[in-house]
Amino acid sequence: MSALIGGLFLAASIIGVIYAIDAVLVNERSRAGVRVAGASVALILVVFGTLLLATDRDNATIAGFALLSAGSTLGLLMLPPVRAVVARLLPLNAAAPRDWVGLVALLWLVIVRLALFYRGEEEISQVQVAEAMIQALVLVGVALALIGIGTRRDVAQAVRRLGLRSLSYGQSAFAAVVVIPFAVVGALSVMAVEYMQPGTVERLEETVTSITGGETSLQYGLMLGITAAVGEETLFRGALQPKYGLVFTSLVFALLHVQYDLLLIVASLFPVGLILGLERKYLGTVAAIVTHALYNTLVVVAGS
Repeated sequence: MSALIGGLFLAASIIGVIYAIDAVLVNERSRAGVRVAGASVALILVVFGTLLLATDRDNATIAGFALLSAGSTLGLLMLPPVRAVVARLLPLNAAAPRDWVGLVALLWLVIVRLALFYRGEEEISQVQVAEAMIQALVLVGVALALIGIGTRRDVAQAVRRLGLRSLSYGQSAFAAVVVIPFAVVGALSVMAVEYMQPGTVERLEETVTSITGGETSLQYGLMLGITAAVGEETLFRGALQPKYGLVFTSLVFALLHVQYDLLLIVASLFPVGLILGLERKYLGTVAAIVTHALYNTLVVVAGS
């Protein structure tokens, strides 16, 4: 019950912030205020982050680094020339505050995740059914809020924007067959990383075992596979990819799975993300969900 309450509170908080930003960015006068507020927040974050890092205490290092990185990123993106350069690399509107605020949030999440990984402060425990369902609901809720359901789009428009279109039998079969190159990419990348970093396979097996608790039943595999696929694909491929591009979205997707080993996720999950992104582009998000769910299920059932 506590996990459910915590998950719902997290979802409500994130979605509330997104809708609040949407409400503020309705007119140009509000946007000007956002720029002033953004610059002020960036300065405050940098100052407090620097002060926390200066204390040189272990429990303050991550917090200080997170604040400093968020403030620095936000501050840089407040500069029109920087936004213009970024807009040439990503399909963003340099003049739209909503776009670069989202970019700051994504970069901040990646930086914090990497920092926690390198400090060894991220605990990995077995994923329970309720926890997996809550996470999926949170990710779907965030995706819906990001595309502005209820404000900028109605339900039908939101479904189209997320790429949630039905599949034909042939497309469904194709999405299932794509699991094969997934497995090939995964196997080859693990072999390559094991050659460069001996012990990678053992660490990967330990991580997967920690996540699944050693459970390899088909029922548990389907539960993890479907919930993770629905949540992650709706958010990353459905909501984020059209805004931030195939390559950047795939990179963020990979880096947020850093618990599997940094070199491994770059060699494996990044190309996997590209494949899922191409599915979303040509077949829709549902195809990516099918492939992702089947692959996750096979990994759990295989026990590695």
